[in-house]
Order: sequence, then C-alpha cells, then structure tokens
Amino acid sequence: MKKERFDQAVQEAYDYLYSLPEREITRRDIESVSRSEMLGVFEVDYDWHTNLENSKVDYDSFDSLKRHCAYKIRTNQQLHRRLSDWIAKVLEERVLPPKREEKSKKTGKKHDHLLASLIMRLSIKYGLKPTRNQEAKLKLSACDAVSCAINKLPHDRRLKPSSFPRLAEAFRHAEKVGHFSDLFLS
Repeated sequence: MKKERFDQAVQEAYDYLYSLPEREITRRDIESVSRSEMLGVFEVDYDWHTNLENSKVDYDSFDSLKRHCAYKIRTNQQLHRRLSDWIAKVLEERVLPPKREEKSKKTGKKHDHLLASLIMRLSIKYGLKPTRNQEAKLKLSACDAVSCAINKLPHDRRLKPSSFPRLAEAFRHAEKVGHFSDLFLS
C-alpha cells in the first residue's frame, strides 16, 4: 500500500516537473526565487531602509532591494513612497547597480523552495513522511519520490538538487523558515 502511494507520488512529481517548461517556468525562474529567498526579500521584517542606503555601493543590497520591490508589486502590496521612487529610477536606468566586487554571482547556499513545496504537497497528499533517516532500508519518503521523478526526467528538463540528501536539506530549510505557502511559481 505504501509502495503504491509512493509510486503515485513519483508520477505526480514527474508530471508536475515535466510540465514546468510548458508553463513557462524555467530553471532561471527557479534560481531567481532561490536567490530572492537567500537574500531574505520575502521576510516580513525585511530591512529595506538599510538596503536602500547600501544599494549605492553594495551589489547584493541593490539586488535584494530590487527583488523586494518586485515581490511587493507581484503580491499587490503597497510600496513605501521612497521604494516606489527608487524602483522607478532603476527602471528608467537613472539608478544603476554598483559593480560587483566578485566576478561570480554571490548566491550563498541555494535552497530550492519549488522542490521543497512539492515535497510537502506529496507528503500530505500521499501520506508519506517528508524525509527519512539517511540509512533507512525503505526509501519511500516524499524526498525520495521527488528525487526519483527528477532523475526520470529527460536530461534537458532535470532540476537540481536531485539527490535525497540535498532535497531533504532544502525541505528542512524551507520548513524552518516557513516558505511553503510563499512559492510564487505555481
């Protein structure tokens, strides 16, 4: 019975992940949401005042503030007048981002909330534990289902992370910060 629910969960995950390109959700979209989360732009106590001041000299502050404004606009939340003015100037290219000190994009550790949300949904719908003990004999958690689904996808549609340990880590992080309801790509 549990194996049957697990197989159904794998199929649902596969169908969902396979459909992302048809729904115009790209890897870049997923990475963008991950970066926004890493920068804390979805947090209720996001410190836009400090980031606005730092945005003149710090690329991550600029990027964080830009993403925070996009989040507020996308979710129909009121922007403070100073933020509205700032983002308008960014759009008009009257305010430009500062140069990055590092050549590569600073991303920190990515935690993929799209996959973590999928794990949560499968866990609830199919009565699977979200994760399991790493050494468990039965590998029938929702993380395992998502891992199986990702690895069954055609190579050009595969997402990362795809391994059980990385998916479990992403799930635990998303659970810790409470982002299961804050996914903007569904």
